[in-house]
Amino acid sequence: MPRLLRLNEVRATAEGEQPAGYRLLGRGHLNLGLLSALSLVIIIPATLLFALITAPLGGPIDPRGGSFSFQVGFVDVVLLTLAAAVILPIVHELVHGAVAAVVGARPVYGIGPGVAFCHIREFVGKRAYAAILVAPLLTISIVGVAIMPLTPTILRGPLLALLITNGSGAIGDLASLWQLRRLPADVLIADTNSGFEIYVRDAPLQ
Repeated sequence: MPRLLRLNEVRATAEGEQPAGYRLLGRGHLNLGLLSALSLVIIIPATLLFALITAPLGGPIDPRGGSFSFQVGFVDVVLLTLAAAVILPIVHELVHGAVAAVVGARPVYGIGPGVAFCHIREFVGKRAYAAILVAPLLTISIVGVAIMPLTPTILRGPLLALLITNGSGAIGDLASLWQLRRLPADVLIADTNSGFEIYVRDAPLQ
């Protein structure tokens, strides 16, 4: 089993490693403080959204009918904590890595202060990087909603918490996706410890 990386082992720049004929165009950065605050704000609409979606499927909260079957016993608190703080970060990063592998990269995983992460060492195209970014939000949301009716009652609260936390926590991935929107289609993207770098083809000599 490969050794897990530490966050300080992830490269700060990929400059000098890019394929021949490419040069650094710019960098995408994430304001972690701002994103953390936005993530907390988004919890409210995310809770309402996923509660509404899962209520007809046996979800624990039904905002329309006023029912509230969410349990708050000791076991439930433990399950909720495990779902949001342990299971979700691992599954989220594994989904990033699975899609990265599909597009031809070799993802590696790591841990940092309070975080798990997936790092892609290879340069990937804009569309491939966009797919990697958005995959956990779409995959976990779709699968989580789909299995709600099949989930034991005691686990439906943790599953809803996982959906809500994943939805609000995807703000960082969406912020990176937003920064990609105006880039040329043929750029290459490199993962770094502070975000990503953008590489474009050198202009041909006149």
